[in-house]
Amino acid sequence: MTNGNYYYIKTPNDLISVISLWSSHGSSLDPKGKEGLSHYFEHLFLNSTTFALCS
Repeated sequence: MTNGNYYYIKTPNDLISVISLWSSHGSSLDPKGKEGLSHYFEHLFLNSTTFALCS
């Protein structure tokens, strides 16, 4: 949407879910003394897993 908000469509019968996260920040904007913070978060969010937690 033009205001930067996003929406989602709930499809409870689907077996797979997808989450997409976009950011207008990167390593060039890491604060001094915290270089590598963007790379760290990349690994937190992008490393795959073999299990899922469901509520």
